[in-house]
Amino acid sequence: MATANKIEDILNACNPRLALEANDPNHYYVDCKKVRGGGALNRVERMIRTSSTTTHQLITGHAGCGKSTEILRLQAELETEKNGRKFKTLFLDAYKELDLSNVDFTDILLALGRQLESLDDKWQVLSFNSWKKMMDEIREVITKSEFTFNVGVMSIKSGGDNRSDLRKAFGNYLAQIVKRINEVIVELRENIKKQGYEDLVFIIDNLEKIIPVVLDKTGKTNHEAIFVDRASLLTDLDIHLLLTVPLPLCHLSESASRLGSLYDGEPTAIPMIKVLDRENNEEYEPGLSGLAEILGKRINLDSMFDNNDTVMEICRKSGGAVRDLLRIARSASLYCDKAPITMKETSRAIKEISNSYNRIIGGFIETLKYVKKNKQFENTVDSAIKKDALQELYVLEYYCKGDQWYDIHPIILETQVFKDALKP
Repeated sequence: MATANKIEDILNACNPRLALEANDPNHYYVDCKKVRGGGALNRVERMIRTSSTTTHQLITGHAGCGKSTEILRLQAELETEKNGRKFKTLFLDAYKELDLSNVDFTDILLALGRQLESLDDKWQVLSFNSWKKMMDEIREVITKSEFTFNVGVMSIKSGGDNRSDLRKAFGNYLAQIVKRINEVIVELRENIKKQGYEDLVFIIDNLEKIIPVVLDKTGKTNHEAIFVDRASLLTDLDIHLLLTVPLPLCHLSESASRLGSLYDGEPTAIPMIKVLDRENNEEYEPGLSGLAEILGKRINLDSMFDNNDTVMEICRKSGGAVRDLLRIARSASLYCDKAPITMKETSRAIKEISNSYNRIIGGFIETLKYVKKNKQFENTVDSAIKKDALQELYVLEYYCKGDQWYDIHPIILETQVFKDALKP
């Protein structure tokens, strides 16, 4: 991506759907550890580098917090030699490789198999012969579903009831598949050590986007079925494993308190960049400066904006959500025929976004008022309200000195509905 020096270039330069590459040649990455409340992923890397056994860790965060970019950066750090140790990483984007509207543990396990097999030609792993033989045997047992093979590894392509039946049939083989995968990993580990790598790390991003489905009358969701019920199989995999997981699973599900014992520690949350100092309720200048630096990596701020006040307004109203930072800048550019973008175009963009919230936050008003005042959710808040408020970014999560706190999105303050609710 090139830095935008023309109004018409801002739309592409600030596309929030595109995460930065791990080794971005234009150095668009900005280190925001200090203004996020600490280097959350530093701890993840440290566990991998110092553990004498393989680790299995969970990562979570709000949509738009910059999680994918931070994970790609972590991948690059793990591939970098430090104190004589570097790691071979395998990366899977679940958004591209899996059907997130219909994902099961089996899909994730087979995706790992496909990723490992992609290394077969380079690393010449003999165990793939027994792996492929096992998959052929399974195929013979299951004869009424459609399959496709990627160099011997099965992908589930059938839909509807067929897909469900196929997964049930695979359920009888999950432990065996994990065993075969581990045999492959053992040989891969021996080969990559010869190439100077310490071990393998498998990263699956965007699993937090799995669409939630209630599976039974108890209210159990597919999120719990995958990450809780199958945790023992996931942690049986003899590979460093990093999985992104849905935020509600970590905060709101009945299983949330168990995740830390099922995996290697509590889920690591990537919070928003602080724009407000909780202690004095004043603007947090380091956070705003960090957001401005992020924006400046994509847009030539001096030529594209009339002054720093306009840039700071975009940073304030983003709430520290990188996606919304880019969203506001893009929207403002579309109101501008030529540079520079002024406070007028920026205010129109913010108003446009706030109007979209006007129509949907009515049922959240009392909760939002409480969070604005107390920086926490009320203990008695309905779990569905809290889940939706976090998922839809009406409420944002921050960290300060290890403490978790919340605040409402600054754009919510601009909505007429919320302004009316604050009137005496």
